[in-house]
Amino acid sequence: MPTVRPGRRTPAVPAGSRLVAATATVLVALLGASAAFTPSSTAQTADPTTTADPTTTAPAPATPPTTPPTTTQTTTGTGPPITAPAPGSATAEPGIGPRRAISLGDPLRVAIIGDSVMNTARPGITAALESTTVARVATEGLAPFGGFGLTGAYDWRSVWPPSVDAEQPEVVVLMFGGWDEDMARLNGAGFYRQVLDQAVATLTAQGATLLFIGAPAVTPGARKHRDRERINALLAELPGRFPGRVVYLDAEPVLGDALGNYRDYIDDASGALVRARKKDGAHLCVPGAAALATSVHEALIAQGWALPPPSPGWDLGPWTGDPIYVADPVGACDPG
Repeated sequence: MPTVRPGRRTPAVPAGSRLVAATATVLVALLGASAAFTPSSTAQTADPTTTADPTTTAPAPATPPTTPPTTTQTTTGTGPPITAPAPGSATAEPGIGPRRAISLGDPLRVAIIGDSVMNTARPGITAALESTTVARVATEGLAPFGGFGLTGAYDWRSVWPPSVDAEQPEVVVLMFGGWDEDMARLNGAGFYRQVLDQAVATLTAQGATLLFIGAPAVTPGARKHRDRERINALLAELPGRFPGRVVYLDAEPVLGDALGNYRDYIDDASGALVRARKKDGAHLCVPGAAALATSVHEALIAQGWALPPPSPGWDLGPWTGDPIYVADPVGACDPG
C-alpha cells in the first residue's frame, strides 16, 4: 500500500504564504450544482468525553469482507487482527485516475461528517477549502449538527442513501472515535469493521472519495486513549479493503508533539505557542482546526484533486469567531 507522507512537522497555524500550491491533475466529471445536504432531526449533543457510555445495542451488521487484510498484530474481538497505522501518513490504494477540472462555476463538492471533535474542525476545513474558490462544502453535510457516532442513535443508514443519490458528493471528509469507542470495545473489532464497511459502501455509492481522519490524541491518562488507538487502527485498514475509494489521514503528527502525543499548544506561524485544544482535553480551538485543515488540503492534493492554495489570510477569517470556539463553553480556548 503506497503512502503519501506530508512529513512529520511541528504543527503551526497556517498562513497563506506557507500553504502548499496545487500541482495535481484534472478531475473526474461532476454532476450538477451542489446544495446543502438535508440534516437529520435526530442529533446527539452531549460530549462523549464526559458522558456515560452509550447504549450497547448493536446495529444490524453488514456482511463481513470476504478477504481480510494481512495483519501483524492481534487484539480481542472477532474478525482479523488489527494493524496499527504508520504515523504521519495519508494512505490510499493505487489506481487514482485523472480528476475532472474544477472551477469557480463548477467546484469540487465536499461533505464533512463526524463526531463532536470533527464539529470543532469543520469551520476551519470549510474555510480553507472554500477559500480556494474551486471547492464548496455542504453547509450541513450528511450529519446532524453537533456530531454523532456510527453506533449511536442517529439513523445514518436511512438518511445517507437518498442524500448521496441526490447530492453526489465527490469528497467526504470524516472523523469518528468518541461516540463509537465503547461499542467497538464491547463488541470487538469484527463488529466495528462491519459498521465501517456499511458506511463506506453507502457514502461511495455515487463515486465519492472518503478521507478518514484518525481521532487525535486526548488528555493523557484518559481511559479513552486506548479505545481511540483501537478505532484508528481499524480506520487505517479501510484503504486496503476499499482500493481507490478511501484515504486515511493520521492527525497525531498535526496536533501532537514530535511523537504524536497529546499537547494543548502548538506553534503558530511566528513560532509562538497557541492553544490548539480546548481545556476539556479533546476538542479543537482555532489554531488546531487551522492546522488540521491545512493537512486535509494537502491530502486532497496528494490524491489528485487540483486545488490551488487557500487564499492569503484564510486562517484569520470570520470563521475564527464561530461560537464553537468562543462560547462552547466560554473561555475553553483561552490561554492558561
